[in-house]
Order: sequence, then structure tokens, then C-alpha cells
Amino acid sequence: MSSAADQNQPSWARLALERAFSIPLHALAEVGILSRLLWDVVLWSIRPPHRIGLWIATCEFVGVQSLTIVSLTGASVGAVFGLQLVLGFLRFCAEKQKGAVV
Repeated sequence: MSSAADQNQPSWARLALERAFSIPLHALAEVGILSRLLWDVVLWSIRPPHRIGLWIATCEFVGVQSLTIVSLTGASVGAVFGLQLVLGFLRFCAEKQKGAVV
């Protein structure tokens, strides 16, 4: 005879199914959350009042006024790429190829 404590515990098959379906269910839940967010964005983007001037000013602020940061980032990435390129060419005695590659 089984006791009351044994009847309250889930079977091994139920535990295996819960573990097998937990990842896809969590993934579907995330897709549902993101689709709800997309729906809210679409609804709020077509809702008046449309502030076109504010939108253009914001684009100008983000684009033009971040030119310094973008330039510094590009220069530092280029310097690191050039240094790694020269060090890689030194291993194969191909230092003269750096100008052609860059």
C-alpha cells in the first residue's frame, strides 16, 4: 500500500515532460512578451499628436552631436586593427603587405 506522501509526489514521467517542455515554453513566453511590446509600439507610434519637429531635433542631437565619439571610436578601432595586422604579418615575414591590405 502506498502512503499519502507517495501520492503527492509527481511521477518520473511528469518530471521528464516538465523538463523537456520548459525551455520551449519559456521561449514562447518571451516571443509573446516581445510581440506584445511590438504591438504597443505600433499603436503608440500612430497615435496623435505627431511631433515631427521634436523627432527631427532628436535625430540631429543623436547623429551630429555624437560625431566626436564616433570618430574617436573609429580611430581607436583602426589603430588596434593596424597593430594586430602588423603583428600578424611579422609572424609570416610579410611586413610589406600591410599597405596593400589596409
